[in-house]
Amino acid sequence: MKSSLIIISILFLLFSCKGNINENENLEKETPNTSDRLDLIPEPDKELREAYEKSIVHKLNTFCFFKLDDKYSVEKDSLVIMNWLNEKSLAIIQNDTLVNIFNQEGGGPNGAQWNPSTDLYIGISLGSDEFTEIPKLYINGKLFEEETQQRSPNLVWYVLNQDFWNKEVIEIDSPEYLREIENGNFKIEDNLLSGEIFKIEITYKDESLIKYFHAAYGE
Repeated sequence: MKSSLIIISILFLLFSCKGNINENENLEKETPNTSDRLDLIPEPDKELREAYEKSIVHKLNTFCFFKLDDKYSVEKDSLVIMNWLNEKSLAIIQNDTLVNIFNQEGGGPNGAQWNPSTDLYIGISLGSDEFTEIPKLYINGKLFEEETQQRSPNLVWYVLNQDFWNKEVIEIDSPEYLREIENGNFKIEDNLLSGEIFKIEITYKDESLIKYFHAAYGE
C-alpha cells in the first residue's frame, strides 16, 4: 500500500511538470515580439529613436572648386568643362571628403583664396541618398535662382560666374561687413584682417549648411 502511494505521487509530479512546460511553450508562442514595434516603446525612448533616425537619414555635404581647378581659368569650351565636371562628380561620389575650397586654405591672409579670377562650382551631395527635391542655394541671404546641373541622383551643381560673385563679396573692413557681423549674418571664428567675403547657405528640407568664400588680392 505504501509503495502504491509513492508511485502515485511520482506520476502526479511528472504530469504537473509536463503541464507547466506546455503552458510555458504556449505563453512563448502567444507573446508577440515587440522589439521592432516603435509604438510600444515608452514615449521618451521613442523621441530619442526618432531624433536618432532623423539625424542619419541624410548626409548633406557641399564642395567648392574653381573652374577646371584653376583659379585663373578662362576656358569657354563647354565640352572641356563638362568632362572636367563629370570627373569631379565621380571623385565626390567615391570620396565625400574630397579636398576643395571649403576645407583647404588658399594661400592668402587667414587662409583666403589668393587672387581668384574665375567661375566657382558648388557641388551639393546627399551621401548615399537621392535628392527628392532640388537643394536651395542662398548667397548673402538671397536665393540664387540659376538652374542646377544634376550629375547623379545624389549630386547637383550650382555655377557662380565670376561676374556674379564679384558683386557679392563684401570688404572685410567695410561698415557693411561690420553691420553683417553685428546682425549675426556672418559668424567667423578667425580674426579676419583683410580681403573680401560672401556667405553661402545651402538648405534641403530641414537641413542646412553655411560656408564662406574668402578672397584676398595683392601682388
